[in-house]
Amino acid sequence: MKKLNASIIKFAVVLQLFILLFAAVSVSAASPQLPIIAGGEVELDEKSAEAGTTITVMLDGKVVSKTTVSNDGIYGDKPSNRLLITESDYTKYKFYVNGIESELANPDAIKNAKSGDLIELNLKATTPTESSGDDVVSTSMGGGGGMAAPSAPSDDGSGAVDESPSVPSDETVLPSPGSEIDTGSDESMPVPTPESQSTLVFGLVLLLFVVLVGIGALKYKKK
Repeated sequence: MKKLNASIIKFAVVLQLFILLFAAVSVSAASPQLPIIAGGEVELDEKSAEAGTTITVMLDGKVVSKTTVSNDGIYGDKPSNRLLITESDYTKYKFYVNGIESELANPDAIKNAKSGDLIELNLKATTPTESSGDDVVSTSMGGGGGMAAPSAPSDDGSGAVDESPSVPSDETVLPSPGSEIDTGSDESMPVPTPESQSTLVFGLVLLLFVVLVGIGALKYKKK
């Protein structure tokens, strides 16, 4: 009789330890990865960025986070306009101010940050200088020979002006610098949530019920 009771107790203890271990592993796996929360100063053309300026974070051509400056020169002063950046290889992130790629005034702040940290990340952007007119680049055709600009009408000295049309050339026109990027959707990357917690709780309750049923069955056999 005593041996049977001791066996039941040992079985219950081992099973409970197993349940606790399973719960710890499941909770750890279901825990969401908290983003890095960024705020700080933002400058555009060496001046404090005006309210309404947009700040966009992109990774591999996709928008990771986006916010709008509410007070001149500052972002992240309110929970609603902070940047939420998931932890990853931060050297691959690109920051844009009004579509202009910006520099990080203190890059170590994000390089040393960990998941869930609230950091101050200062941004500086400069609008590229636009050249007058369209930049035209000559391209070679076939086996050689560059393209020449159209020549002006020539005078051969007899008073007659040679106005023969010049040979048309192919021109490659460079886009004007400073064009804004396509930021795509206004929605930031969602922060993962522990949706499996309800399933985990249900599983634990079910395991506890099985344990109680097993103990009851052993006691019934003992009688």
